[in-house]
Amino acid sequence: FTFPSPIYLAPTEEYAITLQTSSALYAVHTSLLGESVKNTTDTKVAGQPHIGEFWHPTNSTVWKADETRAMMFRVNRCAFTSGSSVAAYFYNQQENLGANTSTVSYETMKLATSDLEFANTSLTYAYKALPNTSSSSSTSAVKTEIDALTFADFSQNKNFAFAATKKINASGTTTYSANNFYLRAFMKTTDAKISPTIDLSRLNLVVIENKVNDGSLANSDFQVTAQGSGYTGTPTVTITEATGDTVTDAVAIAVKGDSDEITGITVTTAGSGYYRTPTVAITGGSGTGATVEVLGETGKAGGNALTRYITRRVTRQDGFDAGDVRLYVDAYKPATSEIKCYYKVKADDDAEDFDDKSWALMTQETDTKLFSTDEDDFNEYAFRSAANTASYTSSSVTYDDFKTFSVKVVLATSTPYDPPRVRDLRVIALDS
Repeated sequence: FTFPSPIYLAPTEEYAITLQTSSALYAVHTSLLGESVKNTTDTKVAGQPHIGEFWHPTNSTVWKADETRAMMFRVNRCAFTSGSSVAAYFYNQQENLGANTSTVSYETMKLATSDLEFANTSLTYAYKALPNTSSSSSTSAVKTEIDALTFADFSQNKNFAFAATKKINASGTTTYSANNFYLRAFMKTTDAKISPTIDLSRLNLVVIENKVNDGSLANSDFQVTAQGSGYTGTPTVTITEATGDTVTDAVAIAVKGDSDEITGITVTTAGSGYYRTPTVAITGGSGTGATVEVLGETGKAGGNALTRYITRRVTRQDGFDAGDVRLYVDAYKPATSEIKCYYKVKADDDAEDFDDKSWALMTQETDTKLFSTDEDDFNEYAFRSAANTASYTSSSVTYDDFKTFSVKVVLATSTPYDPPRVRDLRVIALDS
């Protein structure tokens, strides 16, 4: 009987070899104490060579022990190379599953394994991964590029964050995703009887992409509210940031329909820093009447940030209306990141629906140059309303207090592999 892979037998357990058949065509070699060993005339069976007993069934199907009889068998064990490491290499195959797996970028991975390490053994993993900056456009070029990289050690069965974004290079009908990731397992033992073991059927790699941006704009952030007409030439799209914002300018072009109307906006340069909703103007092109809005973070809903957290709506008890909002949060904030906080309020006697209210950007009271030095460095950041009051005007009426409110936290970074992280969010509604 040959097993498909070595079977580990723990020394503290008991094991049995059981033979069963419904055919009379089979036989098993056994011996009795005092009998001659087969093919010899003067060698007697002097004792049981193995620990244990021989059991055989009776006509009543009851198994009976026979201490004088032994079954003949041979057990082969592995003799592993000891003293030096043996490497096992793995790589990802080319299995492009369509749009959802085309050119997948990722910043975190988790190697899920079912492996065994024993005393006197060790098992270590290392990886090579194709960088997100790769421009290789053939299978051979990808292989050459990743072969030139150096293996880096990491720990299995836990999230591992890369120091730069990686990718699986697959796009459209032509894919080069094979060999984009190499895995090396170093297996070592100082006892030739045992070895660390990897269960290949349970070996899998999960990669995670951090969906976060830096206040940039995308096509989906623009909404054409009026298409206009007569745009026979090339219209100009002007994006103007909100007062007080410092941005890297986004650039976009207008998409025209068959009847020379504006049907959409295509962003050619995403820009950055648009944490308040910018305005858009369509000029030139001999046309008129087109209007476009940006679904920004200070609008009623949606937003151009990819990462945000919105609290549930909070309604204060009668007689406990508030006039201002303060927000405190503990955060890991690298120098390449931003944490932006917003609030939305509604007075009790304001007839407008809460969902129709716009978000207001808060001001960070904590030093804007306070950044984290390592991933465990969490600092407290405080935010307040811009004018130290949450008063607002709706339908020409100014409300100095509110009964219902919600807050929103936006995380932004130019380095997705090192995003900000927050915890311990506290919000205080202050008396007016």
